[in-house]
Amino acid sequence: MNRNAIRVVAISIVLALVGCDAYKASSKAGQVVATTVTNGFQTILTMQKDGQISTSEALNLAGYLEFANLQDENFLTCSKIAHTNGNVSGSYTACATTFLTNMSQPSELSLIHVSNAASQAKVQTIVSAISSAISIYQSSIGGA
Repeated sequence: MNRNAIRVVAISIVLALVGCDAYKASSKAGQVVATTVTNGFQTILTMQKDGQISTSEALNLAGYLEFANLQDENFLTCSKIAHTNGNVSGSYTACATTFLTNMSQPSELSLIHVSNAASQAKVQTIVSAISSAISIYQSSIGGA
């Protein structure tokens, strides 16, 4: 993913969320995270195949993406519970905050470092796209 890709992701999210309720918007944000994770795995495989990152770096990055996928599943479950419980004010925001907090844990962030500068830029774009999807969602729901 390049820097333009992250802009496309962000713009797509904003456009998709316009006019959506918080529950529908959470589903769309979760889909963006899932797609970004899938694309991230493909990017990692390509970088490893092309010798841009080592096997251990690829494994660390895959671990980070697996964690992101798990957090996405947790976010969607949390959003479903918020919806089932009657859309209590702040419940969707809490789901997004938990996702963002978990994704910024130092133990997870330590997995995203690679020695090749060009590859690090690609990795950072993936990481930014994942967090941006939920950050934009959180901003769009206005405390719901």
